[in-house]
Amino acid sequence: MAHFRFFTIIFFLFLVSPLAFKAFAQTPIPGHAASLSNGTGGALLNQPNSIFVSGNFAFVASTASNALEVIDITDPSLPTNKSNLSITDVTSVFVSGTNAFITCGGATNSLVVVDITDLSSLAILGSISDGTNGALLLNPVSVYVSGNYAYVASSGSNALEIIDITSPASPQHYASITDGTALLNSPNSVFVSGTNAFVASYGSNALEIIDVTDPSTPTHLGSLVDGSGAVLQNPTSVFVAGNFAYVSSQASNALEVIDITDPTTPTHAGSLLNGTNG
Repeated sequence: MAHFRFFTIIFFLFLVSPLAFKAFAQTPIPGHAASLSNGTGGALLNQPNSIFVSGNFAFVASTASNALEVIDITDPSLPTNKSNLSITDVTSVFVSGTNAFITCGGATNSLVVVDITDLSSLAILGSISDGTNGALLLNPVSVYVSGNYAYVASSGSNALEIIDITSPASPQHYASITDGTALLNSPNSVFVSGTNAFVASYGSNALEIIDVTDPSTPTHLGSLVDGSGAVLQNPTSVFVAGNFAYVSSQASNALEVIDITDPTTPTHAGSLLNGTNG
């Protein structure tokens, strides 16, 4: 009788709300969908270092190929080479509007702006190099664009560099903040959310939060360092969603989750270590 009542309830839920019935379904297991290898169809993917997806296209910074590679992912099961552009020592890419912003290390040490209006004919629109009007761009490894500004994590400069991109053809140094006034020893990744820039500082073993309400005067707002529950040894990347910052910690072999509800006092929320639950 109990079994009869159980299945009657399930049948009722199915009739009233298919979404409720779906709750009984097993969560799909992620699996391989497709891939595109270096050289296939002319794709330049030797040592890809960074990716940004916009619409039906994936933009890849291929370091050893010295190129920006554009991949058509209209059909994700069949990614194809759309076009590419030779750029020396590319390290990361961020797409905003009709432009792609590329950081370049090595002997280049610059931020390059690429016009992607016509994806079949990419063209360099402008650039700014380390030292130009005070720009701190020694070994830049990450860039995030918000509004009229590009925020660059410059690993070799131990700095967060802010560049005015109001005129993409002529990017200009706007401001910067360096290690000492903030925890910015070898910053490896930057993510801007609202009026704050979140920086994964590899050498500082920390997540640094910088107030960029006024981009001309970036200031230290808060930070969380490795220890006291937080696993932040050599953090390499940061992503912010809602009230949490998610940080990959290379030497900790972990994902660290940080509560940033109060950005002046970020706190350890949780972590997942290599090997946990498989």
